[in-house]
Amino acid sequence: MRAAERSAPVAHRTARGPVDAEESDAAAKAAAKAEAEAAKAAAAAAEATELRAKAESLRGEAESLTSSVATSAKSAVDAAQAEAASAIAAAKEEASAALRAAKQRAGELVSAAESDVSSATSAFDSAARKSAGIAKTISGLESSAAETQAELDKTFFLNFGKKDKLKDELKQLKEDTKQEKKKFEQASKVEAGAAKELEKAQGSAEKIKGEALKIEQDAEKAAAKLTSAAEKAASSALEAVTKQAATDVKGSESKAAALLKEAAKLAAKADKL
Repeated sequence: MRAAERSAPVAHRTARGPVDAEESDAAAKAAAKAEAEAAKAAAAAAEATELRAKAESLRGEAESLTSSVATSAKSAVDAAQAEAASAIAAAKEEASAALRAAKQRAGELVSAAESDVSSATSAFDSAARKSAGIAKTISGLESSAAETQAELDKTFFLNFGKKDKLKDELKQLKEDTKQEKKKFEQASKVEAGAAKELEKAQGSAEKIKGEALKIEQDAEKAAAKLTSAAEKAASSALEAVTKQAATDVKGSESKAAALLKEAAKLAAKADKL
């Protein structure tokens, strides 16, 4: 009886052996499966993290690209604008200096011509005054001679003393008149010459004034042409830089859009993992 009782547990243990092995195997398989699934999930999570990091990097690259190109484009345009303004200012200053020089030269020519006219006028006036003075003297002498002749004519013919005196006076008056007429002739020649010189100076002055005016007008045209050419060149250069800047910005935006599109794809892929 005791032997049978002692052998019963052994029989029981022998009967449970295969069951425990099966359960252990199933547990091992379940554990292995869970471990595999956990590893797969971890790998997916790691891949998703990596994909999101790449997506974020692409977004940063896109933003950096557009910002950098926009900044460079703005700097290029600002520099072109400054250069254009400087070129125009330099051209205007050059044109202004040339115009001032032309006006100064024209002024000097006119001033010299007017000085010549003034000198000629002064010489003519002096000659005319001298001629007029001599003519007045001649008129006075002739009047005195006429009065003396009249006095002589009415003097009693036997009043020899008075008659001789009047005759001497008349003779002197006629001689003085003769000398004054010679002076007048010479003065009249001088006056006529002065008149010609004055006319010549006035004609020359008018011609020089016309030339001076032309110098100023030509200088104004040249100044306007110089300024216009500088403005046109500056505008053309600025337009080219602005156009290139716009092209660069547009190109960077296109590249950035492609990067953002790729980033979106990576993010969507990461969300699916």
